[in-house]
Amino acid sequence: MLAMDDFGPIEIPTKTSFFFILSKEGLFALSSRRNTITKTQLFMPSQSIKPIVQGKNGPMGGVEELGNFKEGYCFKVNAVATGGDVTWIMCAPSLGDKNDWMKMIAESKGFAPK
Repeated sequence: MLAMDDFGPIEIPTKTSFFFILSKEGLFALSSRRNTITKTQLFMPSQSIKPIVQGKNGPMGGVEELGNFKEGYCFKVNAVATGGDVTWIMCAPSLGDKNDWMKMIAESKGFAPK
């Protein structure tokens, strides 16, 4: 059994899984949650996340609904980078987690989802 805390498993369960942190600076993808070996794999600065607008089926632009799959409840985060557009596909273990993440990212960009 995996060691757990309020945020889920202490160990990242697979090599295709990451622990994400959203802060004022941006979105961080970590390969570990243990302090002594925590490693940031990817970073998406807040200012690079595209603006978010209300679309016909929900938020569009910087954060968008993808659907529910065997991998999880998925959405994407779109950003503009020096070399071109960047998209992160993120899948959460529950619909509630996905909705919370989408809402937090949208609010960090000044958008209030409906």
